[in-house]
Amino acid sequence: MLLMATGDCADCRNRESSIVNVMKLAERFPFYDSLGNPILTGGVDHTATPCSAKATAVTAQWGINVETDDSPDAETIRVAAEDLHRILEAAFGVRVPLDGGLARGNRIRLQAVKPGTLGSNLPEAYRLTVTEDAIVIEGNTGAGVLHGVFHLEDLMREHGAPCVERGVSERAPLFERRIHRSAVSPFYVEELAGYDGIPYKIKRIGAYDILFSAFAEEDAGPEGYYADPILLGLARHGFNGIWIRGCLRRLTATALYPAGAADAEKALPRLRDLCRRAAVYGIGVYVYLNEPMGFPEDDPFWLEHPELKGTRTRLDSYCCLCTSQPQVLDYLREGMHTLFSRVPELAGTLLITASEFPTHCWSHSPAPNMAHEASFERGTRCPRCAGRDPCEVVAEVVTQIRAGMKAAKPDADLIAWNWAWNRYEPDPQAGILARLPPDVVVMGNFEAGTPARALEAEYVCEEYNLKVVGPSPRFSGVVAHQRRLGTRTYAKLQIGTTHENPTVPYLPVLPSIGLKYRALAESGVAGMMTCWNFGNMPCIATEAANAFAWAPQDQTVDETLRRVASRYVGMQAAPVLVKAWRMMHDSMQRAHPGTIPFLYNSPLSRGPAFPWTMERLNRPFPPGWLLVDDAHADHMDPWLEGFGAEHVVRCLRTLDEDWTQAVGCLESALPLTRGSGTRELEREIGVARMCIIQFRSTLNMIEFLLTRNEFDAAEAEDEQAKLNGRIREIAERERENCAAALPLVDADPRLGFHGEAHGYLFDRPLIERKIAELDEMIRACRID
Repeated sequence: MLLMATGDCADCRNRESSIVNVMKLAERFPFYDSLGNPILTGGVDHTATPCSAKATAVTAQWGINVETDDSPDAETIRVAAEDLHRILEAAFGVRVPLDGGLARGNRIRLQAVKPGTLGSNLPEAYRLTVTEDAIVIEGNTGAGVLHGVFHLEDLMREHGAPCVERGVSERAPLFERRIHRSAVSPFYVEELAGYDGIPYKIKRIGAYDILFSAFAEEDAGPEGYYADPILLGLARHGFNGIWIRGCLRRLTATALYPAGAADAEKALPRLRDLCRRAAVYGIGVYVYLNEPMGFPEDDPFWLEHPELKGTRTRLDSYCCLCTSQPQVLDYLREGMHTLFSRVPELAGTLLITASEFPTHCWSHSPAPNMAHEASFERGTRCPRCAGRDPCEVVAEVVTQIRAGMKAAKPDADLIAWNWAWNRYEPDPQAGILARLPPDVVVMGNFEAGTPARALEAEYVCEEYNLKVVGPSPRFSGVVAHQRRLGTRTYAKLQIGTTHENPTVPYLPVLPSIGLKYRALAESGVAGMMTCWNFGNMPCIATEAANAFAWAPQDQTVDETLRRVASRYVGMQAAPVLVKAWRMMHDSMQRAHPGTIPFLYNSPLSRGPAFPWTMERLNRPFPPGWLLVDDAHADHMDPWLEGFGAEHVVRCLRTLDEDWTQAVGCLESALPLTRGSGTRELEREIGVARMCIIQFRSTLNMIEFLLTRNEFDAAEAEDEQAKLNGRIREIAERERENCAAALPLVDADPRLGFHGEAHGYLFDRPLIERKIAELDEMIRACRID
């Protein structure tokens, strides 16, 4: 008996989803409208209990009054008033008049106050005063008033009614900057004007052609990616910074690269408009840079400037711009000065100076002890930089970029991200830190460098992680070093989701977020960036993070989580939801195999859509964060590295069993909910169930390929028959698993979406296609 090969590669080209042109962003991304309204999927009616005697209820007899002048805060306070007016009606069915005069009788008054009025001088601090006939929100700035309104709305959501306990409270942020990003803003296409060539475009990774489509919609660009409702949604969850990807030679015209003028004229007016609109919501805009960006080896630039060509890298044969040449350092200063002169509203720059895109001559080189003559001859090592300390090279890039920026805007912040600095010197990279100007903010990876375990197997976490709480020894070393110098430190982490499972809107392990934020506050961190180009979906996890970002804090993490949960499912079901989150969090900590090979290349992110094949391909698995031309693969060894198949199977089985118990816990709370609470709890159950389906798909893939390989090696007919039956059993189990995913993706359009891919790694068509392939495989296995 011979098994049929399935999934001919020629038939599955261009099959991964969302590579289509549509008219609007909302058509391509069905969750788009929810980005501006992440707290409402309908009215809030999860609680039937009336307001207590200690609470003040807002009725239609109340009014909202705005007390402003012509100050810059006026527009922000007006936005706050309009949002409160909208939420009262949409969530609670209470329509109150909105006007600028002093109303008689009961009223909600919003106003900015003089410095020194509140206990904190921080710009976003506010005071909420609730009496029987008035609610007053006072902020140090318009942004403070806006966050005070958000807090009032949250308190009402906790009650499930437009009422709030009487009393006076003041709150202030624990961190000066909380930087995030729109879930639909593309990374591999310039997001301001749509330029899609080098260096934004990514063509190929390993054996895979990359599919990427963006900026084809009518509303593409910052006006759509950061529409006012989306900015409001980000502010609602506490974010006061956003970042966009930039490239100096596309955003500025310089002596070295004057051709940038054409792109700059398209992009910079839209960037200024974004900065001005974002400011209304208390949000600053940062440009993320990875400079000085190199060029492909055959780019015409090198014909004009052969003397600037540095190290040749393995990434599509890109060559670095050599910073040992003064002309390159001049370019960095001039480009930054031009950018911040043209767009003075920018808040600052986020800067990576190792790994990622080829930039300076050490950017893709791991250690200085490899500079030998053969590499010079191949052009893979720059002879000018080979003898230099890479710490010096990194520091000079940071210093020159800072100098150009500060010359144009002295109060702009340069945030130097320490991503991959450990390739140059031991933690905490004191040699680089000591060379940086004192006003540079160093941003460290919060978890990277932490020893971890997956069951009994030990490894080191080197990626953003919700399993590992942090801080890592590396991050703690950076904080201690910067504290001695009296300089600020930011943390880089991800609070929605990570490579642990990037195709759900959030990992339902929210205790980890609370523990991280408690540790961040204790360490004295001044700010944070909370996403990369994915993991940035506004959701219950980002709302929880915001709850942990303000003082005063509750006594325990669970107390804060119960308050957040009650906004969604009501006070009765909230403790059960928190219990289930903790069950899943504890299971992740115990069993998730979080090595970089597993995170980057296991089939988990595609889960129920990852295609199976009986054909021997000997092909490594595709990157788990991008759309590819054909995802068929069967060479598992690279992503099983460090654990082995048997151990990973044990880890996945443990996760499956533990999370299934947690889902049972969640389902036990359904009788405790009503109305919007039931809807929200069902969505929470759907996210957890999808994670289980992805665990099972990965486990089934491992067992299928191991069994297929045994079948190929078997010679005895009876052994082949036994293995054939085993393959059929695994395929039937996976078919059932995939079918269970279909109603979940129908109910929640966030599932399967990956922000970096700017598309869906699984959805109904892809899952159905896999089910059809499995059906073909099952039929073939039944042939005697």
